[in-house]
Amino acid sequence: MLKENSKRPYKLAYFVTHPIPYQAPLLRKIANKDSIDFKTFIISDHTVRPYFDKDFNQITKWDTPLLEGYNHVFFKKIFKTSKLGFFTPFVYGISKALKEENWDAVWVHGYNHFSLIIVLFLASLYKIPIFFRAESTLLATKPNFFKDIFIRQLVRYASALLYVSSLNKEYYLDYGAREKQLFFTPYAVDNDFYKYTNEEKKKISGRLIKENDIDEEATIILFVGKLIDRKNPLLLLEAFHQLINKQPRNKMVLMFAGTGPDLELIENKIKHYNLDSTVKILGFKNERELREYYAIANLLVLPSKEETFGLVINEAMSASTAIIASDKIGSSKDLVINGINGFIFKSENLESLTAILEKTLSNKETLLDMADKSEEIIKDWNYEKDLEGIISALDSDYKK
Repeated sequence: MLKENSKRPYKLAYFVTHPIPYQAPLLRKIANKDSIDFKTFIISDHTVRPYFDKDFNQITKWDTPLLEGYNHVFFKKIFKTSKLGFFTPFVYGISKALKEENWDAVWVHGYNHFSLIIVLFLASLYKIPIFFRAESTLLATKPNFFKDIFIRQLVRYASALLYVSSLNKEYYLDYGAREKQLFFTPYAVDNDFYKYTNEEKKKISGRLIKENDIDEEATIILFVGKLIDRKNPLLLLEAFHQLINKQPRNKMVLMFAGTGPDLELIENKIKHYNLDSTVKILGFKNERELREYYAIANLLVLPSKEETFGLVINEAMSASTAIIASDKIGSSKDLVINGINGFIFKSENLESLTAILEKTLSNKETLLDMADKSEEIIKDWNYEKDLEGIISALDSDYKK
């Protein structure tokens, strides 16, 4: 064990750049655990208030509670700023936070802010066990001499590496991690949030089909995310165009839930291909709106050139939706099983995506069966598993 702890709860401090929507339910779950005395330290209130998202190219505000149900504190800023970057905001009080309790462990999420690196350094200096969690994979890692040195030292000194996927685990192993350092804490979403009863689905479907002028018998393909080059929405549009030409009698609709720099390119392509009636641009949809579109979608396609994980796959699977994902998406190895709940295609390969779209959409009954399988698979990717992994790390006898 990290400390003799039979008479009191474990004291766990969590450090993160800003409140993250998909993490809030997990933090509440940890806070409700009697065996853990839990406190979250936050660098920026970036997502709590409306903020400008440069990729979405608009003011964004989350419609789900981000701070309720767990003990948290924001670090004080040296200079007032609404921006979030590697050095902004510049905060103080980290050393005090690390010393305010006799912490059994310090859990740090990522290293994308200077302050988190300070936390890692000071925790090591103060000999507080470090738990580290991030979503990095070898698929999305570019060679960098200084970064490689940093990661190897981080892996060496961490008491626990909380891996979120099998590719994330491979990443840590490649940087020298030992098996006894590794604890599975899967990237998860609030699965129940995306579920509806059949009756609810019928009502939502009827309303959204009418609002978006969709044929009731159409198969609905959904893209969710920022309309940026890395997400590769144009590849999906090109593949859909080819599919329409091959299967003109099949009733299919492609929906883009999101906005961003590629929006104008996509709109121009839609006009050029005369796809106005079969391709719908929904714009940015917040979580409560988005879950309704998951509910009516038959298929989610995520064609990213690079994606460390891709939580929209979790969301769609929770809503019982089949999946097509590129082989550059960090979650695809674990969550997308070829021929069972969807397919994986070769990234940036139009022919591969078009062929798999054609195969997937050729049989509506098979597609519905894949959707059911998605819901079964994602049941094991939940916050309970995360909590189990964190408790296992706290209970571990790993020594630096």
